[in-house]
Amino acid sequence: MPPARGLMLLVPLTATARLSLVPTAVAHGGRLVAAGPWAGSLVVQGESDRLAGPLLKNGVITLASDARGCGTPA
Repeated sequence: MPPARGLMLLVPLTATARLSLVPTAVAHGGRLVAAGPWAGSLVVQGESDRLAGPLLKNGVITLASDARGCGTPA
């Protein structure tokens, strides 16, 4: 479950979801932090109430993230 606000890992479930991830996250207040650990995933800073619904509609799941991004120790 993602935090109410803070770092979140966004994971696209399809190729189409991957294309919509950045514009949807930014449009709903997400601040890009780093690439995530899986291809196409991203770590963002934001509020889950604003991000989770629109992203899920586009095939992107929102998870809690302790890491700052790909290659950064947790």
